[in-house]
Amino acid sequence: MDQIILDFFSEWGYLGIFIIIMLDNANIPLPPTEVILSLAGGLIAKDILNFWAVYISATIAGVIGCLLFYLFILHTQDYSIPFLQKWLRISDDKLDASTKAFTKYGGIAIVFGRLIPGMRTISLIPAGLFSYPLGKFLFFTTVGTAIWNAILLVFGNVFTNLFL
Repeated sequence: MDQIILDFFSEWGYLGIFIIIMLDNANIPLPPTEVILSLAGGLIAKDILNFWAVYISATIAGVIGCLLFYLFILHTQDYSIPFLQKWLRISDDKLDASTKAFTKYGGIAIVFGRLIPGMRTISLIPAGLFSYPLGKFLFFTTVGTAIWNAILLVFGNVFTNLFL
């Protein structure tokens, strides 16, 4: 799988990273952002990719993907939840926990949800269900996505420098 992703990077470059990250954040099943950006961090360590180009394109792509998912939830509301639970394998307990966190903490729950693998998707659902204001959604999603992307890129870079 890693070689397929690296070949994709070689052929598509930053646009390829953008497309994969956007679709992953819109919850289209592809290699997850964690894999893509960790590998990209390794390529940054080898001076094949530029940190800022990857970071900015991945962050914009992540926010756009999250926005698409938010809009889907916003416009389909409760009708989409059973489908999403089956599609994304979200248990009632996880969805309830996410809803309670969002109700209690609002946008901060989005930021921290973006930093927890397995909760990244689930943390966005209540924002759409409760028609959270778009401006606030974009702000908190951008903050969480930017932090997460930086962590993944630095991890991939450091790991590559230490072990490869």
